[in-house]
Amino acid sequence: MATMRLDRIKKTALLSVCAALMLLSACKVVVLPYDRGDGKQTTAEHRFTTAVPVTTAVSVTTAAPVTTALPATTTERATEPPPAETTAEPNEASLWAERLIPAFEKRFFLNRLDEEELALFCVIYEAAAAFEESARFPEPITVDKLTEMMLLLNYECPELMQISGNYTYFTDAAGLCVSVSFDYIMDEFQYTAAVEEIGALFERWQQELSGRTDYEKEKFVYEYLIETCRYDEYAAHAGSCYGALIEGVARCEGYSKSFMWAMWALDIPCMTVTGEAANGDAFLYSRHSWNIVQIDGTYCYLDATYDDVEQNGEQFPISYGFFNVDQNSVERSRETDALYLRLGVPDCASMDNSFHVKNRSYLRSGGQAAKMLSELLGRAVTSGEDRVYLKTETDEQFSELVNSIDTLLEAWLTDNVDQAWRYQWHSYGDARALVVDLYF
Repeated sequence: MATMRLDRIKKTALLSVCAALMLLSACKVVVLPYDRGDGKQTTAEHRFTTAVPVTTAVSVTTAAPVTTALPATTTERATEPPPAETTAEPNEASLWAERLIPAFEKRFFLNRLDEEELALFCVIYEAAAAFEESARFPEPITVDKLTEMMLLLNYECPELMQISGNYTYFTDAAGLCVSVSFDYIMDEFQYTAAVEEIGALFERWQQELSGRTDYEKEKFVYEYLIETCRYDEYAAHAGSCYGALIEGVARCEGYSKSFMWAMWALDIPCMTVTGEAANGDAFLYSRHSWNIVQIDGTYCYLDATYDDVEQNGEQFPISYGFFNVDQNSVERSRETDALYLRLGVPDCASMDNSFHVKNRSYLRSGGQAAKMLSELLGRAVTSGEDRVYLKTETDEQFSELVNSIDTLLEAWLTDNVDQAWRYQWHSYGDARALVVDLYF
């Protein structure tokens, strides 16, 4: 692999400038696809029942992520912006990245780039971090390569809260990209203040969570995001950690990047992946992002956005349906972007660290829903708990459970509870999860 040196960068940049004087250049404004809340991503149903059975159910749908790419526009420009100066002179791209990018070793996918890709990424990162208008590439690159680099810049670098997902790239006569300019949504003063606020939050968590297990730490952050953040795709900082952690409003990328950054602060390996997600029952796919986290040496999926179910101001119970789950739990509704598959996505084959396995509320294939529900209800009543969780491994089990839930609950409560009772249940189809609240 070639070594990227500053003298070569300068030489190539000068040649590009000379070529630009002779050729017309083009620029294109690009908006990274993001999730939009006008669709139905996660459908939840709840039913409230007293000792006298209620026969109607209220259907509730979350404002969950649906993403479409906004149309790009193309305009002609006579000249290109001047090249951005680079300040690092490493012998290897990896050394440059280690000096340039904070906690570089924690960034799973950046560490899987080859040396040429990593050097290119450093050029872009350095310019964005320094609030420069644009970054000029040492050599022209394809639009596809730029798209990959900007995807990683947005999702592997949660600290770059000053830029949005929008960018403008400039091409030469051959249609290759020669530079990219950024869309800043914070000035340097605002950015410094935002970093300090989030840093203070992470320091407090580090102190409060000292001595706890990694599972307990990630569960704390997961619940914090769901309880304090409201889904809003149009908020000014909806795609950043500032929106999710400080302002309390975000779309899926704000949730996923915030969770990842918090895990890094707590020394827990974590990454964000993007792709297409099923749009409820319509079998339409839209843009989404979620996490992969490593707990006790085992990788698993986590999606705080999908587990944050809210409708008309009412916060639904957390189902933990996408908390530390395996591939089976996400493959039915997700298609991971090719970039991550090329770089290598960790194998998430175990449910051992999931909430439901630890809670003994995971119904594996072949298990009987009625039997498990009876055991969970008995355990809850005996221990004085008022909430029961259940997640199934298959769609068939979940469908059967939801269709018979009222009959099962009423029969068990009638036979085992002497006092007046009532219950309310919530079903989460995407997660194959059910939550039952008991009232005595």
